[in-house]
Amino acid sequence: MSYEIELGAYKENVDFRSRGEPEPHIRSQNIIFSCEGHRWHIKVTFRGGILRGEVPDAFIKAQKKLSIRRQQLRTFIWFIQLECLPLLEDTVTEVEFRPTSTGKRLGSKILPLRSHISKLPPDNGYNQFSGDFYYQIWEDPSRVFYPPLTKAFSVPTTLSSDLKTITEIAPGISRIRIISDVKEQDYIFKSLDKPNYHPRDSEALVHEIKNLQLFRHSPFIVQLVSVVGSTNPYYTGRSEAHSSVLRGILVEYHPGGTLEEALMAPYARSGWRKWPIQIACGLQQLHDKNIAHMDLKPSNIVIKSNNDAVIIDIGGIGFTAEWTAPEARKSGDPISLPWEARRRNDIWTYGKLLLRMVQFECDEEKVRLLHEVIDGTTKKEPNSRTELDFVVARLEQILKTSIT
Repeated sequence: MSYEIELGAYKENVDFRSRGEPEPHIRSQNIIFSCEGHRWHIKVTFRGGILRGEVPDAFIKAQKKLSIRRQQLRTFIWFIQLECLPLLEDTVTEVEFRPTSTGKRLGSKILPLRSHISKLPPDNGYNQFSGDFYYQIWEDPSRVFYPPLTKAFSVPTTLSSDLKTITEIAPGISRIRIISDVKEQDYIFKSLDKPNYHPRDSEALVHEIKNLQLFRHSPFIVQLVSVVGSTNPYYTGRSEAHSSVLRGILVEYHPGGTLEEALMAPYARSGWRKWPIQIACGLQQLHDKNIAHMDLKPSNIVIKSNNDAVIIDIGGIGFTAEWTAPEARKSGDPISLPWEARRRNDIWTYGKLLLRMVQFECDEEKVRLLHEVIDGTTKKEPNSRTELDFVVARLEQILKTSIT
């Protein structure tokens, strides 16, 4: 029987040093196992320790190197009879194994190894267990979950294979072009595939699509171009039908950069006085639909080519501690707070954002008046914070500008 193994990411618990442990007790290697025309996505996890009993100093020294720990697990995986395991279809199977000396757990079985296991290099840390391991199988809870593409997404669909990356902006965020687009227009691709993926990211993306659909043609909120889909990346190939899944979204690309970048510039951008008003209006539009942003910060404001400011990342399920109101931060889970508490959090965060933008103002009297607005939006008592409609009216008076 012929088979192939494609190596993916290797991970281990990185906190072992801070816990005073000599080695990680969890080591995982993602692979794609191809056998008889099928492809299985597998996460192989070793739980336990390699350093046990009296071992040579050279062995201990080797196990302290990540590169050696990674290579030894990768080598050992080739000796596992993966085709004999009850692997799960169209998803990621986690195969967790541990030494039999740790005791048998409910549902665990003996890990099947290939007949030539004796050829495992003597200095490989897994050699000392004489092939005695128990294993268990489940669906990998840390896998990227790709939601199914549904008719609820009443926007165009772009295939992920039609995207050409121009530049990576951040993990999971890139500037792209659609290969078939003769205009060669740039877009922002927000992808579920990223190194720091969290299962909540999939839920947040679906929320963001639904939210963006509510604000078509809004000048204050970034516009959704399409959802990005593909066949299930985990498709095993055994079933005749396979579903289409959501891989990410395309939104407008704005070349003016982010407010964060503008704040770091050594000079004030011309036309900046309309930004505080536009951001407040966009936030008010969200609140009118009972949507709290919860992650309003300079990097989530982008500047259009006409120098207008628009809000991005409106999934409503993420937050940044630094940009969260004190009472929401103390709750431990700001996203789960009642609607009114989340709305008041947004107002506080807006005040902090305005405080950062005050640096652009040179007129001392305007600075004083802007600080009055900031003080009103960042009051300690949430229910006393200034409402956004009043903020907009006051800013138009102070900054002598209007968005209409």
